[in-house]
Amino acid sequence: AMQAEIDGGFGRDVLEFLVKGEVVAYSCMATKLTYVYPFTTALGDSKGQEERMTKIVEQLGWLSPREALYKDLRLMGRYRNI
Repeated sequence: AMQAEIDGGFGRDVLEFLVKGEVVAYSCMATKLTYVYPFTTALGDSKGQEERMTKIVEQLGWLSPREALYKDLRLMGRYRNI
């Protein structure tokens, strides 16, 4: 397992990677939550985290299970919107 801490939208984010053979599991978590009164839902930078992880996955050439499924469906002519 490997962890990296980087600047996020509202503080620091922690990226985690677990590599087992040809399979990689990863996650991104904020180390700080921001609340705006009177709301009880935390504001976050999930969009920024998602974009950051997408860039990493694309740069490394990884293929997610969802992308693999869409690729297979496109090859079979069953999914045309991607």
